[in-house]
Amino acid sequence: MGGVDEKDLRVSDAEREHIGQLLQRAVGQGYISIAEFGERMDQAMAARTRGELNAVVIDLPGMRLHAEAREPVPASPLAQPIPGSGPGQGSVLLRERFGTLTRKGSWTVPGRIELRTLCSDVTLDFTSARLASPVLHIAIDDKASTIVLIVNENTTVDTSAVETIAGTVTTRITPSAAAPRLAIMVSGKLWFGTLKVRHPRGTTLRRMLGS
Repeated sequence: MGGVDEKDLRVSDAEREHIGQLLQRAVGQGYISIAEFGERMDQAMAARTRGELNAVVIDLPGMRLHAEAREPVPASPLAQPIPGSGPGQGSVLLRERFGTLTRKGSWTVPGRIELRTLCSDVTLDFTSARLASPVLHIAIDDKASTIVLIVNENTTVDTSAVETIAGTVTTRITPSAAAPRLAIMVSGKLWFGTLKVRHPRGTTLRRMLGS
């Protein structure tokens, strides 16, 4: 049986995640827009072979998967690891059980938030937050909580990857006419809980008044 062409080799979840990190850096450096990031991430997550995965970043300088090791490696300064993305860095774990969890004001937000909650009231307000990246991943593992995400008008929120088991997801945000400055990608499981995405109170009234 003949050898398999490199482009037909299967890729791992680790390789897909690495391509996601490269795309995140590409957004930060202005190579692609946030809208393009979402489209390319969908392609990367659906990719099964090296050829399909490389196609996601083929037009970005110095990015590809290593041919021999079958692991993603940096090929240029653009492909270097994202600052703070190592173990214990670049992500934060937020836990709450039977209580209240609130983050608001000028709090520091890394590129990824893991939210593990049980029967709690959770509010994450990003309107004045200090953001480490223009793309934020939120992974939810919740049972019977109410989770509220508050965002500005120049923020997009994708909740399509959230799995609900007797839970609900409600999004009440209106995209700005201007290009988005932050993209939030939400995934995970919601057991008997509620996830709400909204603008700050009074946003609709201010828009109607033209202020």
